[in-house]
Amino acid sequence: MAADIWALAAERRYGELAELLGDLVPELAAAVCVAPDDQLAGLYELLAVGYQACATALAKLGEHDSALTAADRALTAAHRAGDLQAVAASAYLLVCILMETRRYDEARAIATVAEDALRGPAADGSMAAISLRGALTLLHASATASGQDPDDTHLSDGTTDMALSRDSHYLYQLNSIKGVLHVFRINSSGTLTFVEEHQVFNLTPVEAGGQASPFGLAAL
Repeated sequence: MAADIWALAAERRYGELAELLGDLVPELAAAVCVAPDDQLAGLYELLAVGYQACATALAKLGEHDSALTAADRALTAAHRAGDLQAVAASAYLLVCILMETRRYDEARAIATVAEDALRGPAADGSMAAISLRGALTLLHASATASGQDPDDTHLSDGTTDMALSRDSHYLYQLNSIKGVLHVFRINSSGTLTFVEEHQVFNLTPVEAGGQASPFGLAAL
């Protein structure tokens, strides 16, 4: 079920996604109220996935207030599931949406907590934790000083899309305002090392009537 939800979100089939989640999320919310204790973790985990997909779709459609609500509910469900990776993934999504709405202080605070929570699993060699901590590290830096990282000029306002390489060794960040693709290597600690950047779109500035990048990133 989770794979089906993310497949629809990735393909931007929002009509079908809304129909699926419109039935699924209320059913799951009702089920956790009556389910036996040994089934709660799985139900909350699936509920977190549903809210994550809702938040992703709403953010892409520009409905940021509703997206923030869905991301916050995903974070709550992940906490109740007791799944650290789901908690961090929900926190990452919430930080992304806060960044898009320029709520940098909140984004930085949440990214800090999520990064710290992943420190142990990353040190133990969990590739999922290392990759996710790397993505949160980049978002944390991007949220610093109103979107400008004072220690790294490779980061700037406009971070709206990221993807990991299939081997989880590299993180790609598309700055949709400037049309620039940044490439970072993910270190074993979860920190990032800048590799290179590419001007992939020649965009007219938004303030001059231009539009953001015409499409986003997929896993490479």
